[in-house]
Amino acid sequence: MTVRRRVKRIGGSLGILIPRDFAEATDVTDDSEVRLTLVGRQSSLSPYGTSWTTTRSAAFGAVLRGHS
Repeated sequence: MTVRRRVKRIGGSLGILIPRDFAEATDVTDDSEVRLTLVGRQSSLSPYGTSWTTTRSAAFGAVLRGHS
């Protein structure tokens, strides 16, 4: 699943709203901790409790999709 979002300034940071269906699919709720992983110029967002192997695999898959 892929969506397009616009980045907005929130205080001194930048933010992106997570679509409801993405949040539900990943069990992310209000005040959840998430892991943001960057591989090259590709990023991956996952719930913090997700294992590093799962997160790394998702990030690597995002990089491969970006180069297809």
